[in-house]
Amino acid sequence: MFERAAKSEPMDKDFLDAHEDELRGALLDAQFELRALRRPVVLLLSGVAGSGRGRSMERLLHWLDTRGIEVHAATPDEPQDQDRPWAWRWWLRLPPDDRMAFFLDGWVGQAIEQRTADLLSDQEWSSMRSRIHAWEAHLVANGMHVIKIWLHLSQPQQQAELRRRRVESRELWHVEPTDLLAAARHGRTVAAVTELMQDPEASVPWHVVAAHCPNRRAWELATVLRDELRAAVAAVRVAENAPERPVPLAGNVLQQLDLGQSLGKKEYRQQMDFWSARLRMMQRWMRADGRAAIIVLEGMDAAGKGGAIRRLTGSFDPRYYDVHSIAAPTSVEKSRPWLWRFWTRVPRRGRIAIFDRSWYGRVLVERIEGFCSADDRDRAWHEIREFEQQCVSARVVVVKFWLQISASEQLRRFEERAEVEHKQHKLTDEDWRNREKAPHYEAAACDAFERTHQPDAPWILVAAEDKYHARVEVLRRTVECLARSLGVEVDSIPD
Repeated sequence: MFERAAKSEPMDKDFLDAHEDELRGALLDAQFELRALRRPVVLLLSGVAGSGRGRSMERLLHWLDTRGIEVHAATPDEPQDQDRPWAWRWWLRLPPDDRMAFFLDGWVGQAIEQRTADLLSDQEWSSMRSRIHAWEAHLVANGMHVIKIWLHLSQPQQQAELRRRRVESRELWHVEPTDLLAAARHGRTVAAVTELMQDPEASVPWHVVAAHCPNRRAWELATVLRDELRAAVAAVRVAENAPERPVPLAGNVLQQLDLGQSLGKKEYRQQMDFWSARLRMMQRWMRADGRAAIIVLEGMDAAGKGGAIRRLTGSFDPRYYDVHSIAAPTSVEKSRPWLWRFWTRVPRRGRIAIFDRSWYGRVLVERIEGFCSADDRDRAWHEIREFEQQCVSARVVVVKFWLQISASEQLRRFEERAEVEHKQHKLTDEDWRNREKAPHYEAAACDAFERTHQPDAPWILVAAEDKYHARVEVLRRTVECLARSLGVEVDSIPD
């Protein structure tokens, strides 16, 4: 594929001029149709040094309606990027569903540069390739049309282009020292890109465009983009007619929980003082070690998630935690892949994020209520595991709690909320309606436990029939998980 690009014939400017209006019209038609269909597009434009990536991006923007395009140039990692999982910076730059995002080098540029500079071992390079492919597959699975274009020059063509730029005063500023260094590693770059393109895990194909002739480069770019945008329109049409498939529900392992566990008031106060002190110390150690934490609380309505969160936050330094109460997605959140609103809330190092409800709504509420397709729900299992593993890899401790109560205790708490004035805001018509679907929610939760319980991101099931027992259990298990991540024995934590 590289050989074909390097040997392609130059193109006469008159030929491009004669067809430019037709190409531009086709591009705009497809862009506007995709905008109307609310199908987002992500374009990754990369290539060897001197291949005209910047000029090519300018040409594409000239042909299209720039009011519907966001452009993200390649930049070094910022401190806020280094403090979070690898994909965080790319998640923040995803377009809403009526726009396009163009990435210059994007998520492959730095990886290829590090590989060619021998900064990634074979194992690290393999892991990075898997991470890139998983990210791209996730975008496609969540309704984004991903286009990847590589601008190619052979080594002699690259050297000739860089020499030309260094001679012409108007072009001299285009030649950076990094370009000369990259040119010296041309063979390594091609080898790394070849591995990316031919990796069995890759799900989004590359388009290789000849870059030695500006006119041919522009022509091939336009035709590739036109064909891809048309394919995106066709894919939307097919998806609109896809049939729904039922999703089986799992068995109910929550019935094995001993809901009779309880604590007396005196013992509760003693236990709370004990574990609160250790939790404060763990937060300090986490900050000193450059770690972050995500604590998820899920469970049945009125199971005591809010009370448990208040006890957690009462033990933490308020300067270094955030509580995220997850409700129905906003219009902005709906316009992006479903995990976007959770990626934007991933804490930086030294901070703790507490989630009252979480990304598990995808396989709980949305599953039961039919708010997403069967295929979307099936893919969510892998997407959730990948999200949590990326967090763990970035030194973020992930702890997930499910608080469980019986149907009779839930009814008692509902009735109490209805009678007590300062608790009435907690009770809605939706809560009463959800009681009828409780068996389905529990079965879906058990399915989630089985599919997403991981050693580094465990599910912890808490018997919450007694609020005192549940609150202490949440603090105790949080301390244990944080201590385990630091390699600390709980008994060695001072008050």
